[in-house]
Amino acid sequence: MGSPLVTVQHGHVNAPIEVGSAEWFVWLDRVDAFAVEEHEISFIAQRLHDGASALWLAFCAIENEPRWVVLGLASELTRERLRTAARQLASGDTVIPAFQVELDGESEPVTHLPDLPVTSPDLLVTKLEMPIVDRETLVRTQAIERMDHVLAYPLTIINAPSGYGKSTLVAAWARETSARVAWLLLDENDNDPTRFSTHLLAALDRVVPGLLAAGMRYVKNARAHLADVSLISRLINVLTSTEDHIVLVLDDYHTISPDNAVIHTAMKYFVEYLPAQIHVILLTRTCVPLSTARMRVAGRLLELRIEDMRFTGDEARTFLERKTGKEIAPEACARIHRRTEGWVAGLQLAAFALEDPHTPAESVADLLSENRNVVDFIADEVLKRLPQTVGENVLWMAALDQFNVALCDALPGIVDCQTTLETLERENAFLVPVDDAPGWYRFHRLFREVLWNRLQRTHKEDLAELYRQACAWYDAHGMTRDAVHYALRANDEHAVVRIVRNFANRVFESGSSPTELQALAQCLDLVPADVIQRHPQLSLIQAQMFVESGDLSEGEEWLEAADLLISSQGMTAESETPASDDHLQLKEEIMQVRGIIARVREGSSSAGQGQSPLTHPAHPSQTGQPRATASPRSLPMPLPMPPRAHRTSLHSEAHAHHSSTAPEPPVIYERVTAREKEVLALLARGDRNHGIAEELTIALATVKRHLSNLYRKLQVDNRTQAVWRAWTLGLLEDLPEESANTLAPDDDQPQPDDRGMPRWDRFPSNGHGHHGNAYSPGISPG
Repeated sequence: MGSPLVTVQHGHVNAPIEVGSAEWFVWLDRVDAFAVEEHEISFIAQRLHDGASALWLAFCAIENEPRWVVLGLASELTRERLRTAARQLASGDTVIPAFQVELDGESEPVTHLPDLPVTSPDLLVTKLEMPIVDRETLVRTQAIERMDHVLAYPLTIINAPSGYGKSTLVAAWARETSARVAWLLLDENDNDPTRFSTHLLAALDRVVPGLLAAGMRYVKNARAHLADVSLISRLINVLTSTEDHIVLVLDDYHTISPDNAVIHTAMKYFVEYLPAQIHVILLTRTCVPLSTARMRVAGRLLELRIEDMRFTGDEARTFLERKTGKEIAPEACARIHRRTEGWVAGLQLAAFALEDPHTPAESVADLLSENRNVVDFIADEVLKRLPQTVGENVLWMAALDQFNVALCDALPGIVDCQTTLETLERENAFLVPVDDAPGWYRFHRLFREVLWNRLQRTHKEDLAELYRQACAWYDAHGMTRDAVHYALRANDEHAVVRIVRNFANRVFESGSSPTELQALAQCLDLVPADVIQRHPQLSLIQAQMFVESGDLSEGEEWLEAADLLISSQGMTAESETPASDDHLQLKEEIMQVRGIIARVREGSSSAGQGQSPLTHPAHPSQTGQPRATASPRSLPMPLPMPPRAHRTSLHSEAHAHHSSTAPEPPVIYERVTAREKEVLALLARGDRNHGIAEELTIALATVKRHLSNLYRKLQVDNRTQAVWRAWTLGLLEDLPEESANTLAPDDDQPQPDDRGMPRWDRFPSNGHGHHGNAYSPGISPG
């Protein structure tokens, strides 16, 4: 400082100012610290606290030894005083006289100073730095909009699994907000209350200078850390004096053990009494043990969860194209988005794969579960955090489309499922509750596929037994369709025959209501055609279904097939009863159905119409006399459906019937809500998603959630099918003739393939959240 003009640094600004000038003292009132270079030594000058009596300190570290000098009041910071301080620091003459430190308005004499951030061996300055945000994160417009409400709440909790972009989202928001943001990245070492308190005060010290120096004398005493109510009260009172909004971000709060009552109790007290201009954001992968129920009820808690953190289809496409720097086909983007379910880390890894010129964009989604980076991420960030028993259970549970406690407890290899589910929920381990099915869960698709691949490598020979047990559980609980599904997964055709036949007998005995026939049709539609053609029991049921629909010719063909199978197989291998009994029983039922067909045709001929009574085949346990019913009813099948040879005529009959008569009452498993009916009406009108959102005054994400629920409930794959299906079920009063041609494609629906069906990923979900084609050759996990 040989020149009266010195360069002082504050933040990233270097400014030449004449020491001792009027400009110098005005500048000192605006800054909290600056660096000084004096020939042999450099040191930091820092203001201890605010106010006219604020003292300035000079400190440096020489050979790892911290040295301190009191500079005095701002008015005493002349050129000569700075030179003298430099000589004192260099010589080690750093005896500090007693002076006053204010905290919470109380003055107490202090004869020594604690270490400040740059010299404290316990404080890691990099933990206080906000993450750097790439431009790709800026596509998260919907999540950012939710973050804009942070300043209206004292506490915000963002709870999502690893890789959902919690930190980058908040960092992107923090760079745009008018509030002052303090950031602290936590780790397992911060379970020590003293270390936690030190870093928390250091983070706040960056936006409220003086807090660290004034509070460290409490922190350094092991009996007086952040949990000390006195210190928390003083800290809150100091924060109350600030006029600006201040946001404290505690990143990775899940690293604080749930059993650490000291820190959690202190934080609960802290957020409970925060002044209106102070806000806390907790970023966590797990549930926060802060007893937040009262704050939630009082409207003082803002929460963002997985559904808020997922990328939308449009955001995913923008992200992938910005990340790769090239245009990607909408269909490929949609497939990747469905497979990752908007998981940010999955999209990031997909972007890496898309950069490989040898990997077609269309195949990236299918290869993600086998990508080494995806596998390692899930193994390191999720599975390693789980207790061993939970990890083993999770592996077996990945074989199931969805599950609850009762099902899992009935399966081999899974122990104490209730504890496992509680752990997965607490750890946010990619566990997804099934909509409208309390107590039922599924895994995130990509997470499940990674586990499935591992299960295939390690326990492939045990999977058949697990599927047989799952089949038995579903059958015992009257969930026939699911029982058939798992019997097929176990390659147990005899179980398929037994379950479907027993169900068909119950349906026909009860009078064949539309709801029951619909359920039976869905079971049959799960069974591949070649399996039906190998078993006369199934061929007979298929014939009965066609007769029920009014397609007599198709019914006769299946009766003939069943008769030939009986003759060729002799019913010795498939039946559970003696061959002669089963042979006679099936022959009798075939004759009954043929008699029904003959009477229907005779009645149609005499009446000149096809509306004569249709009888049902009687079950052998009854009188043997056929029962007459009303005119042929078409089966309320989902329209349109994937073509299958043995269903074609049935569908044609159903279309013909619905075109000439009023739609039958809805035959679906889940009730369609009033709001979903409103969405259906706008779909039929041809409105796009944005138009529906504006018409109903709801968010775009809410529209997409309603559409997803409708597709599941109506058992369809896209909006065109949903409109037709709803009309055939009477959920729409009128369907314009041009509706099918004017329906706008969904914002993130894939284009149809050459069969006219959407190209969904390998695991299309049906009405129950299960995967109907999971047992097809070469397709896994289901």
